[in-house]
Amino acid sequence: MQRYKIYINESPLILTQTSAFDDETAFERSLIHAKYLGKRKVLMNYIKVLEKNKHHEGIIIQADDLEQLWYDFKSLYYYIKAGGGLVLNKYGKVLLIFRRGVWDLPKGKQDPGETLAETAVREVIEETGIPDVEIVEKLGNGYHCYLMGGQRTLKRTRWYLMKTDAPEKMVLQKAEGIQDAAWFDPKEIPTLNMPMYNNIRDVLVRYYNDKLSPSEKT
Repeated sequence: MQRYKIYINESPLILTQTSAFDDETAFERSLIHAKYLGKRKVLMNYIKVLEKNKHHEGIIIQADDLEQLWYDFKSLYYYIKAGGGLVLNKYGKVLLIFRRGVWDLPKGKQDPGETLAETAVREVIEETGIPDVEIVEKLGNGYHCYLMGGQRTLKRTRWYLMKTDAPEKMVLQKAEGIQDAAWFDPKEIPTLNMPMYNNIRDVLVRYYNDKLSPSEKT
């Protein structure tokens, strides 16, 4: 089912096709539901609701033409692309970095001339000091919005599953605010109770649900 899930002020805005909206099991029933009729001013009003209310349950907007809705939504933002990695060591543990008070995954903006895969690998190496990482597969995209210089900004991060056989000693990029890093057992993902952005938690939970076998979850 095609949809876009964008985090605004830590709350989800879900853009989806009208036909998919009938499946109530796909979404939390407590979320606000709305139909998009092509008026960007109304779309902006919903954006402002989420901007003003931290940890709002979220909003679902349906449209007959999902790609037009997505195009109109993007037109309200400065749009940038980024790449990041969910890195596994030889023991299958997941790397998290501690940056500006929250646990995070290594990621960063795409440089001119780079593919997003190249961006992701470069950012992991720069931020963690791990000398060799190898992409295993693409994990999908994540979206979140924030203000940059007073301008509404929408960042799309393409995530990749990576592996490394490098030693666990790392050289963290202090200039990017990275204070610490640690390897976590992936079966702990559903119970991780520590400060973390919701879009990052989504990446971890998707990995846990989609990539781990039942035996790896116990």
